[in-house]
Amino acid sequence: SRATDAPADDAPAGAPRRRGLVIGAVAAVVLLAGGLTAYAALGGNDSGTGTPTAESGQENQEGRGGDDTSGADGSGGGQSASAPPATKESVIASLPTPLAAAIDPEECSISGETEHGGLRLQCHFIEDAPLLDGIVSPHFQSLIVSTDVTEARTKVVRIRQQLGFDRDKEVNEVVENTSRTAAATVTGPDVADLFTIDYANQSTGVMVWFDDLLGQDAATTFLSRAGLIN
Repeated sequence: SRATDAPADDAPAGAPRRRGLVIGAVAAVVLLAGGLTAYAALGGNDSGTGTPTAESGQENQEGRGGDDTSGADGSGGGQSASAPPATKESVIASLPTPLAAAIDPEECSISGETEHGGLRLQCHFIEDAPLLDGIVSPHFQSLIVSTDVTEARTKVVRIRQQLGFDRDKEVNEVVENTSRTAAATVTGPDVADLFTIDYANQSTGVMVWFDDLLGQDAATTFLSRAGLIN
């Protein structure tokens, strides 16, 4: 192009130099063509000892990355793409079996929505539920349950960072399961000497809030009996 050519007053001296460059370039092309012909005759990279092809590199990457897309722990197994449960029945069905079995579906009412449109329920327990034996106030009212994977992931992080602590309470404890996919804060006592649990599971999306427990040990017992923390 004109931007890369020598100035006009240098043209006579530069012209032979440019012809020499052209001749050299043609020779290089001829040599390259001969090399490619010989390479093709020898079978290219069939020996497998050269640089991996794009296809083989993709296969290797897929082999190393299998854990990134498998399992619910941490990744959610695609659950975050689905809508949170939006009916009372589906919210209760999403809970761990011991907890769901202790809830009276007829005594659940809608108390709001999760951040992504799922139902948040306020539920009462069935009478004399074994889950509650010896660990709840005789005047307990209800618990709050919901399921939303995306919100629960954020909540687990907040719990680990102790952002849910009530600094006015004597006890603020973080409890986690062994696989670290679920966490809860245990706080108390309140004015009635009761303790509160605030729980989230980033794999299942289940979230539970309950504030009528008879002590710190009762709170951790509830988490275990309900199938929330194992």
